[in-house]
Amino acid sequence: MSEYVGSYAQRLAWLAGFGGSAGTVVVLADEAAVFVDGRYTLQVRDQVDAAFYAYESVPQTSVAKWLGAHAQQGAGSAMIPGCMASCG
Repeated sequence: MSEYVGSYAQRLAWLAGFGGSAGTVVVLADEAAVFVDGRYTLQVRDQVDAAFYAYESVPQTSVAKWLGAHAQQGAGSAMIPGCMASCG
């Protein structure tokens, strides 16, 4: 493994300021969250502004469960092509 963050993972830095190589960002109309595993707990708090993003720990909180609790029922969803990556 390398400390270099590949271009595939730089989407996280662009969207939320997070420089780690694994994570997921979800943005709703009125709130957003960054999902990372235990390797990035300190880094995400250091790099991502808590005024705009909630910090969520995977696998304790899944993206699907968070969306179920926070997204409005019947709300649509979208993704940016090329921004989805298999991060484990």
